[in-house]
Amino acid sequence: MSLMLNTDLYRELSDSEKKVIDYIETHENKVESFSITMIANRTFTSTATVSRAIKKMGFSGGISELRYSISINKSPSEDDHEKKNEDIGNVNQILAKSYRECMYTIDNIVITDILKVIDFIKSANRIILCALGSSAMVAQEFQEQLLMLGYTPILMADEVWLKRSNLVKQNDLVFIITTLNTRPVLFDMANRAKHTGTKVVTCVCKEGTSLQGISDITIIGHTENIVNTSIMSQTSRLSLMIITRTITEYLALYE
Repeated sequence: MSLMLNTDLYRELSDSEKKVIDYIETHENKVESFSITMIANRTFTSTATVSRAIKKMGFSGGISELRYSISINKSPSEDDHEKKNEDIGNVNQILAKSYRECMYTIDNIVITDILKVIDFIKSANRIILCALGSSAMVAQEFQEQLLMLGYTPILMADEVWLKRSNLVKQNDLVFIITTLNTRPVLFDMANRAKHTGTKVVTCVCKEGTSLQGISDITIIGHTENIVNTSIMSQTSRLSLMIITRTITEYLALYE
């Protein structure tokens, strides 16, 4: 597999970037399991230079995309350890998925929406966190962070509680955390809250959901399948953690 840039593009690189690309081209077998720091140490450059050089090679997904590309393009004859190569390729594929989740989520975040959510949190009497299933674990961590910052979050992670219409008051904030919005009870909760004049914020990883239509603010993340078997399918909550972490870290700056 040749990773080299064409001659014209190669000439435009800095000497440090050329050194990185030359090393990657010469040491493909090693690079597929290297970190950026390891490449930087071996080329006597910085991690920023390595990252920049990799992107100029056409790998916008960075080191994880480069490593995965090397892994899937290797033929078994290039290495006697075929199983090891397959394992490396699988790990790089998983890392590439995590990279996409982070990158797409961060790219899609509207900063002004984050700031509006923070204003809602600061002015709310209580923050009602609504989540079910695995998303409830993200909501629980969010609750703990908000408690440490002096706010009053209440976690509703049970369908029975979510059906209680009298729990939400006008000066509360309903904050819904869900990956794909597959539970009608979350929409019902948001709908009741809107009828009482309560602000509703939704963090979800799917565009165009019913919740998005009635929420004051919807922050969209990106999710990937992390378990997909004949028995079960599971999507990642990493983007929801990125969104909630951004909110609490900003709040912590001004405590």
